[in-house]
Order: sequence, then structure tokens, then C-alpha cells
Amino acid sequence: MLASVTALSACDLVSANNNGVIFTYTDATGNRTSYSADDLLSNYRTSGSSLATEFDKVYELFVRKYYDQMGGNKLASLKALAERDVIKDKQTAKNSASSTSSYEQEFEKILTSHSVKNVQELYEYHLYEEEKSDFQDAIYQNWATGDSAVNGLEALKDGSYTDSNKNTVSIMQASSDWGIENSGWLLDQMPYHYRHILIKLASGKTGEFTQDKIGESTDGKGGESTKLSRLIFALAGANYTSEVDAATKVRTTTITESKNRQSFGNLAAQYSEDSSGTPASSTHQGETSIVTKVMSSDFVPEFKLGSYAYETLFNTRETGTDYGSKNAYRIAPGLKKEAADYVSQATTTTPIPTTMIDTNQALENGTTVYDQIKNTGLGQIPFGAAVALADYADTIKDVNGNPVNESNEVFYPRNVIFNKYFNKHNICVVTPNAIMSNSNVTGVGADLASVSDVPNLATQTVSNQKYKGAKSSLYSALPGFSVDTTGTVAVADDNGVSENVLTNSEGQIVLAVRVSSSGYQGIHFIVVERSALSQFGLSKDSSGVYVENATQTAGVANNSQYFTTYLPDSSSYPSDTSGKLKTYVNYNNPTSEDLTTRSNNISTAIKGFNSALSTYQFQLLVEKKQVVFNDQNSETIKSLENEIKLYSREKRLSTRDTAFNTWSDNWKSYAEALANQEAERSLGKDTGLGKLLCEYTAVHYADATKDTLWNKGGACYYGTK
Repeated sequence: MLASVTALSACDLVSANNNGVIFTYTDATGNRTSYSADDLLSNYRTSGSSLATEFDKVYELFVRKYYDQMGGNKLASLKALAERDVIKDKQTAKNSASSTSSYEQEFEKILTSHSVKNVQELYEYHLYEEEKSDFQDAIYQNWATGDSAVNGLEALKDGSYTDSNKNTVSIMQASSDWGIENSGWLLDQMPYHYRHILIKLASGKTGEFTQDKIGESTDGKGGESTKLSRLIFALAGANYTSEVDAATKVRTTTITESKNRQSFGNLAAQYSEDSSGTPASSTHQGETSIVTKVMSSDFVPEFKLGSYAYETLFNTRETGTDYGSKNAYRIAPGLKKEAADYVSQATTTTPIPTTMIDTNQALENGTTVYDQIKNTGLGQIPFGAAVALADYADTIKDVNGNPVNESNEVFYPRNVIFNKYFNKHNICVVTPNAIMSNSNVTGVGADLASVSDVPNLATQTVSNQKYKGAKSSLYSALPGFSVDTTGTVAVADDNGVSENVLTNSEGQIVLAVRVSSSGYQGIHFIVVERSALSQFGLSKDSSGVYVENATQTAGVANNSQYFTTYLPDSSSYPSDTSGKLKTYVNYNNPTSEDLTTRSNNISTAIKGFNSALSTYQFQLLVEKKQVVFNDQNSETIKSLENEIKLYSREKRLSTRDTAFNTWSDNWKSYAEALANQEAERSLGKDTGLGKLLCEYTAVHYADATKDTLWNKGGACYYGTK
């Protein structure tokens, strides 16, 4: 490409006649800008914000010269914004400076991050970014159609638009000249709208799958164990009371139905320790920002990939529908590259054909990523585990005042329960099951007949451990387990009995997952407010069960409408005969300021979802004849035009391949973590002598009448005395 540009620069009178013009751009108002070989070469030589590719340099020249020629108030306004951006960078450096890092060092980091060397180049970088944003915003207005019925951002979101004549036009189709198609933001990124409640664990440790710790306050005010268990009680609509008889030292626990069950949003405000995001999670019904396939540091793998695994592997309601089964390929784990765009042959009986599983994405144990995540399965947390966690929250001594195993915290009953039932990084549901530790709970009784770990005192081992518990009639009667979820999630207890899973007061299934990151440790409780696989949304049937809408029903937004960029006061905002529809933008009745923020969240996500978007925009302008290559010096000009198209083809392919490989690698890392988890949890599983302590350990230490295994030399004994 540079060779062809250099050839052009050798022409006589480059800037004096049309022979030096490479191409022209005519904007919507008729302003015409010409671009010469000299312009391009000069831009390569002098620009401080040099970009990585030829196409990007052409695009930069294209935008910069357009605004230079325009001048006036528009350019002055953009320059003022660039100056503001530089001041912000300086303030950021000042705020980041510390005793170990000076202002100059912090500012140098900012310069390096933008590939510039000094303040002037930083200003030029920001000026171009502001100019590019303004230029692209003009395209997003109506996708250069001049048709007021067309919204360019909405078109980019959907991959198509409907013009004034009701014709549907795809905007990013495949082209032999320009390269592969793009389906638009909705299908490319599969956006989700979640709500969540985060319980942080100060004592948690990354990579510890069997002997992690959960804290508890010693001041009588309750700590992590109490908070976690109380949240589960509140979600289920349960009251918990417990007391220990002063004479016998025996605990009696009672679970009853609460008459004042609270909403998920209210519980988020009380319990959630996530104040991040826009809007802030804990103060906005537990909302997260929009979740998409583009990996973000805001969403740890257990939350994001765990939720996507639930949607594509374990949620039979959505993966069993035509729309869901087809588009599940876009987010399913461990598939081959061609499967990511696979749509036409998907069936409900075989949602993921084995021929589409990427056998190259295998773990060290030889298992494919897809099979590892599928085989790890949907985890189960028995409601009885929350009861036990509350019972054992502050138990660190026996009834005689002796510390648990010389105060080895791993053996604290609460940590035994936590590791067995809660410390799981695969996505989980909460079941109405009783566990061995619930023998003190009034009303459980016979439900416990099949859930006891069986000790062999001769060999000091424990066998027949149970990890799911047994369905309890007491727990099943709680409001949180009253919704029939069997048509969505298929789970059963240790005896094979099918059961419902926990739903919130709105009837939405509550997911739970243990998360670890460099930033925090905790457990997320998640509800899917809007699924990318739900084309027409969900509605409650006559039994109060959420069912998938086969077609759009009154009062329910389809997926495109739900992620609208319009504000409610716009005449284009989604509505039907029932009025304005519930969307992400007006969710939770936000303030006017929040409405704008939420609309901007969607717009920003759409504008940044694909690094090759500028090639589609350039293609658009060429096809609309707004960018016209000079027909003089035709061989050289043609060579330049062909180079731009060649770059476009390669850029689109590399963008798709990079995105897919990143996505695939993230799934692999997550699968490897699950493989490590399962390997550690299975060690000694049949004997009770592995790293994951058996529940018998917790039960017998907490009960003053059962201390056999805690004698010196016993299976639960750990000490030097």
C-alpha cells in the first residue's frame, strides 16, 4: 500500500491538480474533502499517535483532514474536549501518585498506554479520538441513509434496519471485496441483564477447593457465616430460631415460614457488598452492568461463564426452544470455531452435536472443555446446609471448653459445612434438602434417614458420604421452593427424588456460585433478568411458573426492544397497546439521570463490540458513493483501493478469530479450574480421609454426646497432645 502511495506522490503538481487526489469524501451536507498522496505520507511521517495498521492510518487521515477542513465551532469544540481529556489524565496521574510512585511515573504510564511520548502527542491522540467519535456518531444517526426512520445504532445492534418503505436491509453482509459479515451486537455479543447479591468472604483463598475458611464475628453481632445463611433464609421466605439447652447442651433449631418475605432487590440493598457498577448494584435492585461475551474485569469467570454454562447446558427451558437452541452455540463452552456461527441445523433434540465439540480444547486429564463443564454439572446447595452453617457459626469449642483440634480452623464445624456444600466454583442451585447436620431441626425427622455419613470405627474411616441431601417436606413447604421449576432445571436429591429449586419472591430461579479473584472472595446469588437466548421473553402461566413465550405477547419486549437505545420520552421507545414496555433502560423506574446513563451503557457497548467496525463504516461510505476513489492514475488508485479492501477482509477475519480464541481460552481456563476442584474434592471421597472433611466431623464435634472420633488417634483428631 505504501508503495502505491509513494508512486502517487511522484506525480507532477500533486496538490495543484486532480492527479494528486487519492479519494474524496462528501458528507451529508455536501461538504467535499480531497485526500492526496502527500497528505497520507505526511500523516505517516508526523503523527504522534501512529496507529498499527495501514487501514487505520488511512482512516485517521480521513477523519483528521475532514475536521481540519471543516474548522469553525465544531473543530474548536472538539479541541476543547481533547484539552479536557489531557487534564483528566494529569489528574489521574496526580491521584495515583504515592510514596512509591511519583506523578511523573504515573503520567508516563498513561502516555505509554496510549502509545505517545509527550503531552502534545497525548493531546493529538485525544483530539483524534474525539473527532473519530463525532464522525462515527454522525453515521450512527441513520447509517448514512438520510432516512429519518433509520437509527444507525439500533441497526448496528440488530444487524439490520427497516427503512421508510418497510424494507429490511442487512447492514454488515458478507462481501467478496470487503470480507465476512457480522450479525450485529445482539447475536455477536449475546447480552445478558443480571441481578445479584454478593456476600464477601474476607478469609477466602484463591485456589483452595477443600479447606477454605468462612469467617464469623466473635462480638455477638454475626459475621460471614451468619450473613450467608440468613440471606438464604430470607430468599426462601424462612424464619430461623435456634437455642441450646443449658443443662443438656443440646441445640434445637426451628424453621418456619416468614410472613414478610422480601424482594430480591430489597435483600440486595441489605446484604449485597457490591457497590460497584453503573448503576451501583446494591442500591439498584442488585443489578450488574450489561454482561456480554467481551471479557471484562467486572465479571469473574465463575459468575459470567458459570451463568452462560447454566443457560446453554442446564436450563432446559431456554436451550430447548428453537431460538435458544440455535443461538446457544454462540456462548456454549468448548465448541469449534465454525460452531460459534452455527445456526441453521440446530435441533432441540441434539442442541450440541458431538461433531462440533473442539477436541483440541482438551485439558491435561484428556477431557474436552465442553465435557468437563457438562460433567461437573449444575451444583446443588441443600437448604439444610444454610441451617447447619447458622447452627455452627460460632462453634470453636466443645461443650467442655476444649478448642476444636487445637484451634485448627479447618476443623471448625462451619468450615466443614462450608467446604462440602458452598465452596464450589461451578454454578449451583439451592435445593429443599436436609443434610446430616439437621438432626436437631424440629420437623425434619424421617427426612434424614438416608443422609448420614457411615463411620467404621474399626478402621476410623467414613463411607457412603452424601453430597446432595434428602428432600425435606419441611423445607419444600417454604415459599422459595413452591414454584415448579422442574420444566427448567432437572435436579434430584441423593435418593433420586426430583425437586424444585430456590426462586426469589418474583419467581425467578436463584443461582449461586463461589468466586475467587485477586480483587475479592465471595459467593454470588444471581437471577437472570433477561436472557440472550430468550427472543420473546418470559411470562408467568396460570400456575405462576415462568414459561418461554413462543411469540411476542402483550406487555413483553422482545430481545431487540429490551436492549433499546431509546429513552422513554422518545416516540420510538418500544411500546404496545399496553403502554411503554419494560426494558433495560427503564428497569427499576430510574431517575432521569439514570435513564440517560442506562441508554448510554447500551450505546457504548454497541459502539465498541467489534474492533473491525471502522471497515464496515468505510465500506458503507464507498458503497454510498460518499467516498470516491479517483479514476485518474487508475492502476495506482485501484491498487490502493484494493489494498484497503484486502486489509478489511483480513481485519474482519482476525477480529473474529481473536475474539473466538479469547472466548475459547477463557472457557478452557474455567474448565481447568473446575477439573482441579473436582480432583481435590474426590480425593478420599469414599473413606472420609481426603482433604475435603466429611460432615461426620462437624456433627460429632458439635454434639457433646458423640465424640468417639475426636479421641486421640480418631479419624477426626488432629493434634500433637
